[in-house]
Amino acid sequence: MPNPRVIVAMVLALGLVAGGFAIRMKPGESAQKRLESSGLRTGPSAVVERSVPSSAKAIRPLQADERSLDPRIVAFRNLNACEKYARHRDFVSELKTDPYSWLNRDETRKLMSSDDLRDAEATVAFVENNAQRCEPVRPRTIESNIALYESALAAALAGDRMAARCFVLAPWPSSVGDDAPHQRLQDIYVSNVEGLVTTGIDAGDLDMVRLAGAIRATHGHGLVAIGLPYDARKAYAYLQLQALFAREPEARSITTSIERLAHELKPDEQAAEDAWAKATFAKSFASRPYSAPLPACDR
Repeated sequence: MPNPRVIVAMVLALGLVAGGFAIRMKPGESAQKRLESSGLRTGPSAVVERSVPSSAKAIRPLQADERSLDPRIVAFRNLNACEKYARHRDFVSELKTDPYSWLNRDETRKLMSSDDLRDAEATVAFVENNAQRCEPVRPRTIESNIALYESALAAALAGDRMAARCFVLAPWPSSVGDDAPHQRLQDIYVSNVEGLVTTGIDAGDLDMVRLAGAIRATHGHGLVAIGLPYDARKAYAYLQLQALFAREPEARSITTSIERLAHELKPDEQAAEDAWAKATFAKSFASRPYSAPLPACDR
């Protein structure tokens, strides 16, 4: 079984950017109506009307730059930050008590590269700065994972591109099981992931194209393997679209991937996807400025 970090590492290597994608909402239109009109599916497990997950309420006061944001976006950013805190908390605690760690021993610090030291210091600072607001939140159960995916979906519907791409990438704990909670999480992801990809591409999101192509060209894990399994034809289509706006060195790696995938398609399939890529580019991307790829999901 592939390492759970393979798909994340590959996408980050491509360098995808974070931002926000907007699903337009008419005055008086409910979130449920907007979700349906966007091609995304709801079910008993989909959270749309709940504006702020209960586990994210009152985690901390709003920052000045967040007061104008939709509360669903703020809630997602809180939950995402606290999931990151939970992942690093014990490691940082061990660093502080280990007499040979770089925190307590200059000789160890001198052996680290400047980049590694910068990243390590940033991780310690993140844990220390978020301890007070995140310690009461324990996003390490299946129910907490469900809340995180639901919150990402709600934030995506509120206009957060990064939340949409985080949901598609599924970088958080996402093990698959037969019990009711795991089936619920699977339903949330599978019912909505294709719709988020389609909506992002229709909206001209360069990085959703990059993300979708990377995932479809890879044998993923967990939720991704179920919701967006390896599909040579779809991967070929997304990469052909990406090739129309890509620049070096991005373009070089895309060409190699396209040549590999082309061997799995029939000539008429290639022709159909080439035509789709050109039509989609003309419709949604031709008038948009190029944006260099950066990390897809801030986690």
